[in-house]
Amino acid sequence: MNSTESKPTEFETGQLPRTETHLADVIDASQDSVRNRLIREMAQQAQTEVIGVQVMRAWIPRAPTLQHKSLLLARVQTMAAHALSLQGALARLGITGEQLLRQRLDGTARYLDIFNYPVLSWGDIGMIGWLGGTAELVRQAMLSRQGCESCARLMANIGQEKRFHHRQSFERVMNLALGTHAQRKMAQDALDRWWWPMLMAFGAPQSRPASHPTAFGETSGSNDMLRQKFIDETVPQVHFLQLKLPDDNLLLNDETGHYDIGQIDWDTFESITRRGGVCNRTRMDACSKTWHEGAWVRDAAAAYAARQATEMV
Repeated sequence: MNSTESKPTEFETGQLPRTETHLADVIDASQDSVRNRLIREMAQQAQTEVIGVQVMRAWIPRAPTLQHKSLLLARVQTMAAHALSLQGALARLGITGEQLLRQRLDGTARYLDIFNYPVLSWGDIGMIGWLGGTAELVRQAMLSRQGCESCARLMANIGQEKRFHHRQSFERVMNLALGTHAQRKMAQDALDRWWWPMLMAFGAPQSRPASHPTAFGETSGSNDMLRQKFIDETVPQVHFLQLKLPDDNLLLNDETGHYDIGQIDWDTFESITRRGGVCNRTRMDACSKTWHEGAWVRDAAAAYAARQATEMV
């Protein structure tokens, strides 16, 4: 490797500095606040992956080409695998899969609020994958720097896979933006609908300091810091696509080097977070329906396991 080339980071190579151990071994009882924060963040990510599967899966038959169907199917499979991986990590923190499922079915589980909005067009699928993917990568970069090695390694691996699908989604939006007049209009309409929900998805402004120490003395960003990072990364890409953001107050601040934006409608955010989203009831009903329809599979698996145990005795 040429000395002028950038070397892979520790997370890219998988060679993390800390000795691998179980989450529970590192985060002991004296670090309850760290444990609770990890549980909250990782559980929300796991629930988001599950609901995301539900949303994306519905568009596989409606994808415009066989290639798009294949890519979307791969995205759904990856999201399902991420949900299982996160569930395994949460189990080591003391949260079982049954608890996660119960929280999802009774409506108490948190997930990314963007999935409470309707998906109206193929352009929306591209925007969710691109803008939502950028938001997830920003948040996961934070998670990969806190906790312990097994948590950091998991989030780094998930981030690598998400970057692959994120680039595919950007290419999907780019093809629309550079396509026919109707395709470009579809992309612009989707951007108009999803821009503000994506910004609200980082959460309300926080009164606490801009950063706080994690389990190993590092820092992770506040909601506002993560939102600003998302804006600074996304706006130049929107300009490249020659699309227009639905914010007349958007301006690059020469003093700070960051983009300033208009006022976010936090009343709408509060309504959405209180389960007032247009599609929340639909998402929850679908989860409940899937659970009840799969009862025979769980019963069959339990009967088979009991029979195997009897035969071994």
